[in-house]
Amino acid sequence: MTTKMKLVQAMMALLVGTTLVACSGGGGDSAASTTDDDLTISGSLSSSFAMHKMSGELRTHAINLSDLEIYAIAFTVPPTIGQANVGANGSFSVELEGAKGSQIMAVFRDKTSLVSVGTVTFQDTSKKDMDGNPQESSSLTLTDSVNLGSLSISEEGKVVVDVQDIASVADTTPPAASAAMDLGGNWTIAKYTGTLPTGYYTACTQGDNDCHGPADGENLFLIRLSGNEFTPGVNCTDGSCTESEGTVSSTPAYGLSFWSDAASIAACGNKVGFTEDDALFQGRIALNFPQAYTDGTTSGNLGFGGFVFTAPTGFGGDDCDNNPGPQVGNGICNAHWMATGAKAQFSMSECSRITIGSNNVGVCTMDHATSADVYSAHVEGGGCFTSTGKPLMVDNWANITGNCNSQTALTGDMTGFYSGSCTYTGAPTQGAASQTFTCTWTHGNFDTFDGTTLSDPKAQNFNMSGYTPKSLVNANADCKTIEDDMTRYRCYANAYWQTDISGNGCYKRYHFDWSATSIANFVQTEGRDKPKNNHMTEKIMYTPDGNGAVVSSKEHSSVTVRSGSLESVCEVETGMVLNFKKVTSSQVIVDMKRLARLVNTSDPNCMANAKVPKCEEDANNDGHADGGPNCELHWRLSENGQNFMFYLNK
Repeated sequence: MTTKMKLVQAMMALLVGTTLVACSGGGGDSAASTTDDDLTISGSLSSSFAMHKMSGELRTHAINLSDLEIYAIAFTVPPTIGQANVGANGSFSVELEGAKGSQIMAVFRDKTSLVSVGTVTFQDTSKKDMDGNPQESSSLTLTDSVNLGSLSISEEGKVVVDVQDIASVADTTPPAASAAMDLGGNWTIAKYTGTLPTGYYTACTQGDNDCHGPADGENLFLIRLSGNEFTPGVNCTDGSCTESEGTVSSTPAYGLSFWSDAASIAACGNKVGFTEDDALFQGRIALNFPQAYTDGTTSGNLGFGGFVFTAPTGFGGDDCDNNPGPQVGNGICNAHWMATGAKAQFSMSECSRITIGSNNVGVCTMDHATSADVYSAHVEGGGCFTSTGKPLMVDNWANITGNCNSQTALTGDMTGFYSGSCTYTGAPTQGAASQTFTCTWTHGNFDTFDGTTLSDPKAQNFNMSGYTPKSLVNANADCKTIEDDMTRYRCYANAYWQTDISGNGCYKRYHFDWSATSIANFVQTEGRDKPKNNHMTEKIMYTPDGNGAVVSSKEHSSVTVRSGSLESVCEVETGMVLNFKKVTSSQVIVDMKRLARLVNTSDPNCMANAKVPKCEEDANNDGHADGGPNCELHWRLSENGQNFMFYLNK
């Protein structure tokens, strides 16, 4: 993956501003301040479980509160950092010198690894983002000390604070139109030259494949969308709303659209990607469209409407050899996301997913040279675990010894299934240290499967020797020759994720639902469709003085991982929170915090494949990770919690 691709996938942020950093609390030397201007943030924290990277591992576990600290930043000049330990009972109190009336952000993090486990997120239910959700921000202007009350860390890694609960000290006054900094125009990413807070990186050197952040020298084109706050009336509904069906306030409101360049906007038909109905009903903003833009070379007028997508070079050119299945969208072999000449990257087994009662079951056809097919069924939720309960990936079975405990026959809807556990000793993956681990499972073998129902179960101790997963597709087969609709779509989707699509055309960004049972539901629509060169378009939340701003967004996607014949669909949520601090009219400082989490942490197969060391190996010595069929999940999650600070220069 190139550095530029990683920026497109991630752009997430928390802000720290200016070139010097003063510290208070446990953070180091203090800046001079007036005691009356000092600000204290206190409260009590609790948590159940949280998923985060710790010492290189991705795990779900109960957080020991005494392992945490609160790390807070006040955007004074120079900015002030405060940090304080969290007590064993969850209590905390951190002081920020000279910070009254300043923009404040805070995170709870492991005080040893400095990995963030919870970002303080200020939620204002009276305002909406562009998707109609309550407006959230990672920073807020506080006029005085505050007790945040009883807080908890959610599975999303958020510590949510309701702005209404601290209204007496929360300054949400919008700035005057003339004071709100205009972030529109051409910008170039540059390395931050000041003192980086602990745990932060700056912009990556061009071509550095080991740096997974924005690239030094990369260009961005931003358009600030101007308008006014809007309150929908009773006749204003989702999909049908005009300004006359609500109230347009005199209070200014703004959005910000991030692009790689202005040429990509023109290529997409000069459209913002959503309708006026969406802006009014969901975003609660009446935008002043059309809006002129120019980068000095390309000019246009941005208006409402969906993007006009085209196929990237090298995509959409296949013609199915066997014309299978119904035509969908732009065609089953020549859709814009289907790489021309794509080949299967690995063999694909004949497997499907069904539901039996409350159980999700994967069913794979097992082939034998001289006997009839057998249908092997596995109930999702099993897997291998270390002695401490951590999910474990195992692929070195030839060098592992062990034995299994007795199996238990199930009844009712699950007749024919058996549950049990096995204890093994050995290195779970080649090169790993030997250890003892346990695998639990529920499975059964059946003679008959009609696509929805399993019947004619085999005996408990049926010998599966000689049976192998039946392959629908061999590795390196042409995707266009695959007759099975879903298998063909998956073949093309695997190729899509391995291709670096560049250029300033209007190329749609795709996600796929690997759990879909029909090709009509396979291609996902996550909120608003986006071109690859449009990083995001969202509302801006300004600080009262107009010199700071916050933009946030999030989206979902799914990834399939395989362990032997077991296949799991893993849902991933990626978040975007950008904070800006004005230095001059031609320079701002951005702090970027990447957020990514595995949603279905109860699936051991997803958890085990979330951290796969071999995905980072470079056996070919070509400067790129070798990867593999299960590495997409690892790559999407591996950047969670990384912090970058950099300049945007005009």
